[in-house]
Amino acid sequence: MTSVIASRLPPEILQDIFKYNVEIKNHHARYKSLAASCLLVNRYWSMNAISIIWEDPLNTCVGKEKSLEKILKVYISNLPRKSKSLLKNSENQFEISLKQPTFNYTSFLQKLELQSLYEAINRLKHPNACYSMNSYKKTTKQRISLLQELVKHFVSESPKLTYQINMNKIKWNESIQFESLFGIIPFNSTLDKLSCFTTHTPEIYFRISKIFSEINDLQIFCNRIDQNDNTALVSLINSLSTSPLKLTLYRCSEPIPQITNSLRSKLNNLTSLIIDGRGSIPLETFQECTRLKIFKLKLDNFKHYYDDDAKKDADELKDIIKYKSLNNLDEFDLCQVAINNQHISSIIQNTNNNLKVLKMKWIKSIDPENEEFPFKAITENCTILKELVISLTATTVKYFPTCIRTLTCLQNLTVERYEDDQLLEEDMYFWAEALGKNISLSIKVLSLDKNLNLNNEAFDKFLYQCYSRDIKNLHLIIDRLKITHIDEKIKQILWSYIQIGTLSSEINS
Repeated sequence: MTSVIASRLPPEILQDIFKYNVEIKNHHARYKSLAASCLLVNRYWSMNAISIIWEDPLNTCVGKEKSLEKILKVYISNLPRKSKSLLKNSENQFEISLKQPTFNYTSFLQKLELQSLYEAINRLKHPNACYSMNSYKKTTKQRISLLQELVKHFVSESPKLTYQINMNKIKWNESIQFESLFGIIPFNSTLDKLSCFTTHTPEIYFRISKIFSEINDLQIFCNRIDQNDNTALVSLINSLSTSPLKLTLYRCSEPIPQITNSLRSKLNNLTSLIIDGRGSIPLETFQECTRLKIFKLKLDNFKHYYDDDAKKDADELKDIIKYKSLNNLDEFDLCQVAINNQHISSIIQNTNNNLKVLKMKWIKSIDPENEEFPFKAITENCTILKELVISLTATTVKYFPTCIRTLTCLQNLTVERYEDDQLLEEDMYFWAEALGKNISLSIKVLSLDKNLNLNNEAFDKFLYQCYSRDIKNLHLIIDRLKITHIDEKIKQILWSYIQIGTLSSEINS
């Protein structure tokens, strides 16, 4: 009966339902789930499931060479007869069948990552890891011909096609020959994502700029550049218009003044800024950004920090306080960062109660006497927060329940333990009870870290408080949780709250 009703739904709604119910971060697992649950119900379900499975298959199977080879062969079989004949007549030597497959898989394609496609063609022609460079060069014309025919077919058959280039995936010491795609990909197209290194040759960036005039998402890996010429990358950045730009920087210790200056000219384009690592481009570079909605900062693992290193990182965070776009931020994310609690409090206060997502994961405090400050700032300035990720210490665990009480819009909560602190079982029992009493009635997902020292009684107390406050269908994620005396007792507790509707039937562990 359910499948009959679902068969009457418009395809857009049915596909949204499929995506919602298989929202798994691992793409390969997501598609396996779709294949198992939807493909064999009926033809209508199968068509809609296939359209999701084949919207981005190259990225789905990254690192799975045999799967990539199978996907590429399906796309080759989908080529029109004219292209197949052309490839056969050009002594291409690829296995090409004139038989057309059941579905036009190409029409479902929405994301085309060009470097992965080129790598898959190279592997199809040279499946062995050991190959002769001489024989590899001899097949260049054949590989380029296949690339051109495939991309030409993708462009003509896929109305929603977007392009990506991930130069960090180069494994054959050869980037895609972009000049071979001149006139095939429409001139002045928009590149959805470019992931590149500062050490790539200028010719690569010049060729990319001849095809693509806009970039939505730019990811730069800042290498030790020595004498490398960054002129072409700088020129590419400068050529971008005022369209919104997402920027990710993987910093290194070496300064890159040319790229830093070119990024200064694009500050008003930035809507998302992700910085990973120390050095190269200082945080103060981005103080004049006015359109930022997302800001993420991750520094190196500080497990073996010297105090001077921690102080340097904490001092650099002072630059963020001056960011003009703080009051526009939707998401603020800190990971593996040494902080001054007063600075973090000022940053949160300057967001003017606009934050919807706040993540403070594995944070090292250089002023532990002020650890209460960020919790007070969250209490007073994050009343519309929908997602919170936070790491607790033996000190801050007592501030958390009071803080959580004011977050009435909270839907997703992740609680972790700062790795250097030991949380006492007795403290966590009272914490669990207080969490149940104060957690938002809107809560949908609760994720608990593996190192929280919760026992069965603490779990039962928390869930009872949720039940008494009529919280329904809470999705509980137990991330390999270290529960004292884990046995059938905890399973019975969880099952009893599933039966009365407090917990959803889906519990991840």
